[in-house]
Amino acid sequence: MDTTLFAPAEVYGDAELRRQRELIRSVPMLEVLLNSVHVSVLVLNNLRQIVYCNKVFYDLVHALGTEEVYGKRPGEVFRCIHANELPSGCGTTEFCRTCGAVKAILDSQKGHSRQEECRIMTQKDVEVNALDVRVWSTPFEYQDISFTILSLIDISNEKRRAALEHIFFHDILNSATSVLGYASMMRYDEEADPENLGVLEDSVSMLIDDIAAQRDLKYAEQGELQVDVKLHNSGTIMDGVFARFRHQFNAEGRELLLDSKIDRVEFETDFGLLNRVLGNMVKNAFEATSKGQAVRVGCHKYRNHLEFWVNNPKPIPRNHQLQVFNRSFSTKGQGRGLGTYSMRLLTENYLNGRLSFTSSKEAGTTFSAYLPLQASDRNDRWRDGIPTYPISQAG
Repeated sequence: MDTTLFAPAEVYGDAELRRQRELIRSVPMLEVLLNSVHVSVLVLNNLRQIVYCNKVFYDLVHALGTEEVYGKRPGEVFRCIHANELPSGCGTTEFCRTCGAVKAILDSQKGHSRQEECRIMTQKDVEVNALDVRVWSTPFEYQDISFTILSLIDISNEKRRAALEHIFFHDILNSATSVLGYASMMRYDEEADPENLGVLEDSVSMLIDDIAAQRDLKYAEQGELQVDVKLHNSGTIMDGVFARFRHQFNAEGRELLLDSKIDRVEFETDFGLLNRVLGNMVKNAFEATSKGQAVRVGCHKYRNHLEFWVNNPKPIPRNHQLQVFNRSFSTKGQGRGLGTYSMRLLTENYLNGRLSFTSSKEAGTTFSAYLPLQASDRNDRWRDGIPTYPISQAG
């Protein structure tokens, strides 16, 4: 029996699949009806294999013919990054426990219709992208054989727009409020405190950065972001991150600590994009840290790569770990969820790096961005010994 950590692993052979496909095609008017609608529709057997799909689904997954779809499970056709982690395929990994599509299919096999949202991280060659779909599952029985009709709509643009709008206004208003507060205070101060002037300058800088971050994320998802690679020093970058956030942390009763043993190494990168990634790492750690606690940041060189890391003392629950890099997923409420997603998008698609994390009760949570010393090093040799996505410990 094939290994599974969630849904059944068994599959039908070619002969049975052919019989099931011909049976579905014999249902009067079914093909005409399914090809007349403007949403993707699949017919799955009781082992979640595709026995029929309409033309809209072919267009969604860019399939050229039935041989790329027939007999496979939905995640395998979408090229979900978890679909091939186990030999038994889509639906059988630990990550599949959080997949809305798998849960909807399994519920339909119990005789219930169900609607779910599904966040899929897809991979083609080395490029990783995100796809959000809304799915509906409906049980269907024909000649004493049980099937599931699965309808899908791509809601990626809807999710992206909602999250971007929410984050943009949330962050911009927070930064603008800070600027207003300090400006109002200084208005009545005949001799402005230099420290207050410094905080005001930092607040304005963060306001500009928030706007630029949303712009860059939009261009990154469209594949239009331009990378400006130059030689930089890792120590100088970490000094800048520390200086940028330490006042904000101290003001909130939290502490930001810079590792005393950081490696100061010359390497090639896009300074702005790396700062965007590190800034998000620090902000996320800050939000997970209670008053009286500390966030630690550092950078170390290993062989021919650098590890930039940010640690906070709070572990991530296991069910959240499985979704942490999915676009639109957040523990902070509706409309959030682009921080960790954008970190991974920029690191892996534009900085030629790798993003990972560890999380446990003993050590807290550490996010790490691994970057090659030479930005042009696009082979995988520099990645030897680097954790794959994601590495974590049950906490």
